[in-house]
Amino acid sequence: MKRFVYFLWVMMIASAFADPIPAQFRKTAGFIFRDAPKGLQAWGTCFAVGVPLGTNGYKVGLVTARHVMFGNMVSTNVLSNLWLRVNVGTNGVRLTALTVNETNALIITPADRSIDLALVFPNVRVNDDEFPFMPLNLLMTREEFKERNVREGDDVFFVGLFAPFVGTQRNYPISRFGRVAMLPDERVPMMKDVPMAEVLLLDLQSYGGNSGSPAFISFGNGREAGVMRFGGPEIRCIGLISAGFRDEAEIFMLARATNAVALPQNGVAAIVPSYQIRELIEKATEFLSRPQP
Repeated sequence: MKRFVYFLWVMMIASAFADPIPAQFRKTAGFIFRDAPKGLQAWGTCFAVGVPLGTNGYKVGLVTARHVMFGNMVSTNVLSNLWLRVNVGTNGVRLTALTVNETNALIITPADRSIDLALVFPNVRVNDDEFPFMPLNLLMTREEFKERNVREGDDVFFVGLFAPFVGTQRNYPISRFGRVAMLPDERVPMMKDVPMAEVLLLDLQSYGGNSGSPAFISFGNGREAGVMRFGGPEIRCIGLISAGFRDEAEIFMLARATNAVALPQNGVAAIVPSYQIRELIEKATEFLSRPQP
């Protein structure tokens, strides 16, 4: 009997220990700001990845939503007034101009303009202990989605910029939690300039500034029948926050309003799946490995 009670106690401790987000996942979020008349405006989120270069090691790049870098999904001109802010040491931030042009940096986007994704290689330092890059094997592949049977109800979370409070001396990313809501095989209606897109839907709130945030899935205890895990859950990157969905009924009612009113979200967020991020990284590897003139 004592052995049985001890076994249950160990399982309970392991399960409870798995609840908080490990610190290294919170550190993955970098903040993007934009010049505005009254100062810097909180604009979006990004995270760093290591792009393999064969025998030449790797090159660190920033992954974010395409509309964060271009202002929308149809423009071909990168915004010129963006800034990257990351934590430095234990008490401070580093703010660097995130300028992208032919002589300064490189940006790679998918050929399919409906994919809200951009991979940026700025000429700034983007990898250290307080802003680590995400290893490639953390991003789930298409095959792994099927092998791990990712499905509705799985636990998910994301970390990103919280526009009402970003911090002054430090970046303070917000963490939002939810579940996988839908895994459609068809394209989903999205922004007005991108009628349909291949996305996954999560049951969690996302707002302005969350675009580009890394989203994670937690494979914990009780997910698979007959399988018991000890220690913390396995956490993988499932994608990148693209946009939320507004309540169309509220938008219709507010059309007669004379004052500016914040339009409510309906609690569902669309994400660019992680396998599309991996495919873009593979495209970047091929491009960067070519002999340069």
